[in-house]
Amino acid sequence: MFPSKNTSPHRSVGEVSPSPSSDFEDDALDYSKVFPDFTIDQIQEMNSHRTKSKYKKNGITGTLSMFAGTNGSCTSTELSTISLSRQTSLRNSITLSPSSSDERGNIWSVLIRRGYAVHSDPKSSAFDDASIERTFDDLSCFEKVRALLAGLRYEARVAVSTLCKYPYIILFSLLFFASLCAASLYIVEVIHERNRDKLANEAKWEAMESGNYFSEMFAKSLIPLRSLQQAVIHSTYFRDLPYRIGNYGEVGSAPAIVGARSDGLLDYRDVTGICDDEELAMKLQEIVEGINTNFDYDGIIVNYRLAPYGVFCVIDPLVNTKDFSEESPMNNTVDIGWDPIHSTNARWGRLLRDIYKETNHIDIFGPMFDFVENGVEMYCAHIAVNIPGYNYTIDGEYYSTWGFVMHYIHWSNLKEASGIDYRFKEKGMHYLLTRRDVSIDPATGAELPNDVVIATNIEGLRQVRTEDPVSVMNSMYDMKILAVTLQTANGEWIMRVVHGQDISTQYIYIRIGTVLCVALVTIMFSMILLERQLHKLLLYKIMPLDAVRKLNRGETVVERYNIVTIFFSDIVGFTSMAGEMRPIQVMKMLNELYTEFDKIAEKHGVYKVETIGDAYMVVGGAPERIPSPKAAQRVALFSLEVLEFVKYFITSEGHKIHIRAGIASGPVVAGVVGKTMPRYCFFGDTVNVASRMESSSKKMKIQCSDFTRQLLQDAPDFMFEMEQREENGVKGIDLKGKGLTNTWWIRGVSGIHFQQPVHGIPGDIESRQSVLVDVIIQSMALSGQKWSRIGLPDSPLVAATSDQDVMITRISAMLQHRLEIAMDQRRQGPMNRLQKSQLRAYVKEIASMYNPVDFHNFEHAVHVTTSMNKIIDTIVESVDNGQQGNGSICRNFWQNSFIHFTIIFSCLIHDVEHTGKSNKILAAKQHKIAMKFSGPSAERNSIQVALELLFRPKYKAIRKAIFPRVEDRFLFGKCIFWSILCTDIASPENTNNCLRRFNIVHAFRESLDAAIAKGAPPQLPDYNPDVCPLLPYLKEVVAYLKLTQKEINDHPEQLVIDQCGIENCVAVEHLMQGSDVAHLMQDWEIFLKFNYRLYRELMACYKSGLMPDPSGNWAIGQIGFFTHYVIPLAERIELICGSSISSLALSQNARVNMNRWQEEGELLTGIFVSGYRNGETEEDILKSCLRSESNLL
Repeated sequence: MFPSKNTSPHRSVGEVSPSPSSDFEDDALDYSKVFPDFTIDQIQEMNSHRTKSKYKKNGITGTLSMFAGTNGSCTSTELSTISLSRQTSLRNSITLSPSSSDERGNIWSVLIRRGYAVHSDPKSSAFDDASIERTFDDLSCFEKVRALLAGLRYEARVAVSTLCKYPYIILFSLLFFASLCAASLYIVEVIHERNRDKLANEAKWEAMESGNYFSEMFAKSLIPLRSLQQAVIHSTYFRDLPYRIGNYGEVGSAPAIVGARSDGLLDYRDVTGICDDEELAMKLQEIVEGINTNFDYDGIIVNYRLAPYGVFCVIDPLVNTKDFSEESPMNNTVDIGWDPIHSTNARWGRLLRDIYKETNHIDIFGPMFDFVENGVEMYCAHIAVNIPGYNYTIDGEYYSTWGFVMHYIHWSNLKEASGIDYRFKEKGMHYLLTRRDVSIDPATGAELPNDVVIATNIEGLRQVRTEDPVSVMNSMYDMKILAVTLQTANGEWIMRVVHGQDISTQYIYIRIGTVLCVALVTIMFSMILLERQLHKLLLYKIMPLDAVRKLNRGETVVERYNIVTIFFSDIVGFTSMAGEMRPIQVMKMLNELYTEFDKIAEKHGVYKVETIGDAYMVVGGAPERIPSPKAAQRVALFSLEVLEFVKYFITSEGHKIHIRAGIASGPVVAGVVGKTMPRYCFFGDTVNVASRMESSSKKMKIQCSDFTRQLLQDAPDFMFEMEQREENGVKGIDLKGKGLTNTWWIRGVSGIHFQQPVHGIPGDIESRQSVLVDVIIQSMALSGQKWSRIGLPDSPLVAATSDQDVMITRISAMLQHRLEIAMDQRRQGPMNRLQKSQLRAYVKEIASMYNPVDFHNFEHAVHVTTSMNKIIDTIVESVDNGQQGNGSICRNFWQNSFIHFTIIFSCLIHDVEHTGKSNKILAAKQHKIAMKFSGPSAERNSIQVALELLFRPKYKAIRKAIFPRVEDRFLFGKCIFWSILCTDIASPENTNNCLRRFNIVHAFRESLDAAIAKGAPPQLPDYNPDVCPLLPYLKEVVAYLKLTQKEINDHPEQLVIDQCGIENCVAVEHLMQGSDVAHLMQDWEIFLKFNYRLYRELMACYKSGLMPDPSGNWAIGQIGFFTHYVIPLAERIELICGSSISSLALSQNARVNMNRWQEEGELLTGIFVSGYRNGETEEDILKSCLRSESNLL
């Protein structure tokens, strides 16, 4: 616990110590402002009394919070303890917060308050009474505005400086902007395209519907023409007209004359007395009225004509003023008697020949623009009246036809009646209806296709045969133009429609707005990163980075430090000094002093813990773990510089102060205490000793413990001048609870010297300067757990976890511990920091190389490694205690600590890059691993990957620790190959060879024991070379271990099969195989967990089509695996190890699990299958298994 600075030097935090009444003897202090809820009598009583001894009736106390320094924690200084005798009630709790939660939630209020702090008079101190008494609420509106602007300037300065110092914020913000902008613009573009497609689909649908509707109306407008044709055919009124008119030029026919429209030709016939018959005109009018009434085409069909033998004879109406204006009526009188086939218009000749040849063929011509009057568009249609018995002659060709009939369609009125323009206007669309036509090039006579405008609502787009209206339309619109082809009586019509709403321009503004919004969001994101960085900087000043990370993960922060050095100091005479000063002056003085202390602490790399009143505490060696002498050196240098600084320090009030300091070294435990306003605290006797070193020290002196002096003697860089404390001829000082204790004064530092061996440090594990205590504790915890419960949550240090960092720490601890023992056995010296760092880095990199498969993953490798460590620890402990017993085969193996380290190392790497597929599957699918290696391909690949990584230059230091000699490298390589190749238990050849080697060693040991019993010399067997498991892989051994030919030639014995070598091989193989399936010989819950993971991994192979479904034979298969492999293996391990591992009960545990599986295996397999198919979690499936077992019981 931290000691509290008070009148008693040994009082700990939380104890209340008396303090003089002068702490609150300030006439200027207005208690009515500090305690507004108190009565007048209470306030008068507080002002009148000078000692708090009179106010101890109700025991109500109060503290004044004080912030001293710029780093570390903020603690409360017990400047006063106030008891109120006549206190009846407190309506509200007293708080130092200046604003309510609502005010804190307003960003403008926050900025103004920050600005108020910045805008304050720089000449006035933050601790002045006037600055404190004048609150934010006392500001005028103008001052609040000024404060707001000042706050904004302050925020900008802080932001710029932080961004310059931490450019990652800018980089992340740019990446965020680019990513979000790209995603947003992509979404906008997708919406744009969808809307364009939507508009295009609407336009296409409208084009089809409107085009079909309009073409149908046009087709209906031709029906009256056919009706007129039939009326002529079936009426007797008009039959003699062709005879009376006669063929052109025949004797007795109507003579040819020059008419009103003639162009010097005789293209008129004199039909006087023939076509001017009023009865004929009345009859045609009667027929026309009936047709128009029947088809409701008044105003659309504006003229009907009869042309017997091709001569216009009867026309109705002759003059049309109904459908045209009186100023420009449709006057047809000039057309009476016109014989168009004999005119200069060649088209009439082609037209009439065509309709006479084809029965019921309608020829349509149009549209004709500005017909009769401006703006009127007309169509005309012609159909032949073919009646047998008539002989109409055209240029010597005879046609059996009466002639033809014709009508005019008022195209403008038809479009208006159809509502096509209004319809497209309502839809906001533009259309162009064209007909594919052919024109004749006058120069060449060639036919030239062109588009004739039939109808359009596009302003200014009229039919001009020399222009291309489609190109004009395409040039007018950027949007996609939809075209629909219509087959009509007038040929092929093409309806082109485009949406009038140009959304491209609209989406330009949307894109600009999107970018602006993204920029705004990015600015907010940058502000979040900025505030987060500032928050982290502040947080890291309050407590260490690792502690913050653990708190963020919701973990309890508890850390053990074997040796740290702690510094305490306080101000001499602080109590009386504080009594003569106002509280605000005390705070100001401490802030000035400890701000400088903070700078010195940061300079020397020591950790400021906190200020407790006038006490100042720092620690060296925590939370940053460094060698103990170096930590003591840092603290000593800090204390000397602090002492030198205080010599010349004068407060702004002109006060001169003196301090006393104390230093002690030893073990501590650190952690975060509390949930609300958590604090990073140190606990342990070392803290108390350091406090007593300070309290028993003298003015402007530094007193340290004897252990600290020993550490400083071995300081790596400086030589410290120290003097043993002696008073009245007595060395040391009497400390409470410690008795007479030898202490030392630190006088100064001079010179530089090289590190010397540590002398006289108590029997602490870190006296070797090699192994950190937490590594030893972790390794011991893993070794100490009961075999059957490995991985179960007996404690946080051993519970199975999927946290890779925790697993890496555990593996590193085991390997480091084992390697330390091996190095000590070889008299190699302890591991240095670089070697430890490289070992952990190697373990971390190996962990990253494991594939995320279900069974052969890093978590399983950790379980195998932990199981192997437990077996070796059990054997070594038994051997050390003389409990190995008879029957042990490989008796020399147990003394070789380097082999112990190597096989634990092998457990770590044995499944690196495992794909979750067997070697058989890899070979069948010609996987790249199987293509590179034959036989145990996965195992050989793991060896190659792990050893190539180990031999990289960055792991040179750890390689030197593992195998400093060539012999060690040979043994390391052989053990690696022995242990990993034997895990290919799916190969009958491999398992048979392992069994064969065991039988050879077992037979020799039996013969050896018999020979010893008889007193006869033992007979060593002659080994067949194929007994050696490395024979097929010698090239790989040499290559992976970087063995030179000279090293091989100098150490030929390393490649010779001998009895010791084959015994070690058998021991390594069996322990490795046993650890690999250790879960089958441990607790039932552990067995179920790994058994289900193996099932899940094989099901993944089945789903990929790599193997049959394992579900059907899973239950019986496990029994066979127990019977034929696990139990015989366990029995052989027990035979190899003798009674040294009897406590593990390997074969017994395996039989218990097998018997239980025989009873429940079918049920549990069903739970596996259904749970896997339903996608249940592993936890839920295992819970179901355990529930089913309890139900069975």
